[in-house]
Amino acid sequence: MTGIKGYLVGDIPAQAAFTSEIIINGLPPLQDIVNQQDVQRKIMDTRPGMYLKYLPNLYDPVNGQLRSGGAYLFDTTQQASEYWDWTTNVFEVNNVKFWNQSMFRSTKRFVWEVIGATNFAPVDTHAVGRYQRWTYDGANVEKELQRIYPELKRKAEDQGAAAIWLLHSPGEKQIGIQLAFGKVEGADPEAVGHNSLARAVSQVSLDSIFPSYIKAQKIVDRTSLFLALWLPRSRLAGGIPQSHPMYPTLPAVQDV
Repeated sequence: MTGIKGYLVGDIPAQAAFTSEIIINGLPPLQDIVNQQDVQRKIMDTRPGMYLKYLPNLYDPVNGQLRSGGAYLFDTTQQASEYWDWTTNVFEVNNVKFWNQSMFRSTKRFVWEVIGATNFAPVDTHAVGRYQRWTYDGANVEKELQRIYPELKRKAEDQGAAAIWLLHSPGEKQIGIQLAFGKVEGADPEAVGHNSLARAVSQVSLDSIFPSYIKAQKIVDRTSLFLALWLPRSRLAGGIPQSHPMYPTLPAVQDV
């Protein structure tokens, strides 16, 4: 028993998403990061309409930078937009606006419309994420994304994904896909991490299904282990408020 409540397999009735792409200053210990995010979670995951957050963890293979961020689903576009505004203009950590913290070298944040979102497997199996973002140049893209979503959904499930979100930002002329995968089980935690990443990275990018006329240009393609999942629906249902699906490969919150 995982203690997660309030999440079902199947289509997710979320209208909006919020994503952040963060480069962390320096290389702080992951235990410190996971403990600090837990303190902030207790405030941040009470914002209206939040369904779930994936918190990724990736060391850049070229320059070693730690890349993190988050992928959130919200019930409505207004709630996602209000979360963007609240984290930008209101919420402070030690008297510093959240996104201006010294630990963040750079950040990018986006509010998205959800074309479709589905859990193929229980949330307690979501352990690895692949987040992709494209720009495009074309008309009627929302209708086209609605048309191809069933095919994207089938392909993602065929790849063994545990979840898919198809996202659209018409104002920024961007498309996003967030996939989740389960981890590859094993006795050695380090091998579990490597094998889990390798399986997700090996999957063919779903942009092969995009119509050529929209001229999609890939900007971001990151496959990461999840350091934590925020689970406000579970918390409200009397279950656990977050999970650490890659523990003991990655640390879990420690009481200090």
